[in-house]
Amino acid sequence: MTRYQAILGVIRDHHVSCQWWCDKRIAGEQEGNIIRVNPKMDVVPTIIHEAIHLLFPEVKEKDVVKAEENLMKRLTKKQCVTILRAFVKKARP
Repeated sequence: MTRYQAILGVIRDHHVSCQWWCDKRIAGEQEGNIIRVNPKMDVVPTIIHEAIHLLFPEVKEKDVVKAEENLMKRLTKKQCVTILRAFVKKARP
């Protein structure tokens, strides 16, 4: 399983709740099984960042940031769209 597939699996997991969340200062957060993303900031990197926190809760913040950046460099546009669509589908009210 690739990192992309793992991230997509977290988002699609029926135990994970995805929410739009407007906070002018914060791009997103992960709390328990909830991923909250601010639609006014970098959405796809934030979704990936918070999904990594769910996959690896013991990993330090700087390592999560590094993994997010590395994954974003390798993702195709189609993969970014797929991640965004999966999140939007779950985040509908």
